[in-house]
Amino acid sequence: MDLLIFDMHGVIYPNIIGGSRIIVKKLYDRIKEPKIGYEEFYLKYKKWTKGEISEDIFWDNVTDYNYEECLKEHLDTFKPDMNIVQIVEKIRNNYKTVILSNYTVSWADYLLKRDNLDKVFSQVYISEKMKMTKSNKELFESIINKNKSKKTYLIDDQIKNLVTASEVRYNHSKI
Repeated sequence: MDLLIFDMHGVIYPNIIGGSRIIVKKLYDRIKEPKIGYEEFYLKYKKWTKGEISEDIFWDNVTDYNYEECLKEHLDTFKPDMNIVQIVEKIRNNYKTVILSNYTVSWADYLLKRDNLDKVFSQVYISEKMKMTKSNKELFESIINKNKSKKTYLIDDQIKNLVTASEVRYNHSKI
């Protein structure tokens, strides 16, 4: 194994188990007087995580209130699993350790910088920037090719992501 990939939400940040629907619903519930329903909000979020719309378009017509305050409150509930972080710190000199997440760049950057994890992992792959999510085999193939990896290992909390990864030469573990 030469490349070890960790899922961001559910593995590095384990208090966010259950995938994007749960994460987005918790954020939606914090918004004061939303102008759109949850389903429309979630669909906009999915487009944003695929890089199909910008952050400004995502927040457009959601609320008249300052969404940045509720977003910060929401993100500040996420805490990294320091046991996982310590393991990564111990092995990062022997393996490339990267984060892969179906997430947005601005939110990932905020969390990684806040928790000093941007210095722990050698690379970060975020679906918004890659314009595809972990349900797409091309995402996994792209990471293998960019890293010239001969043996890649994915640690994720979602079975569907592990299944897709295994179809393109990934070994895997569910957490």
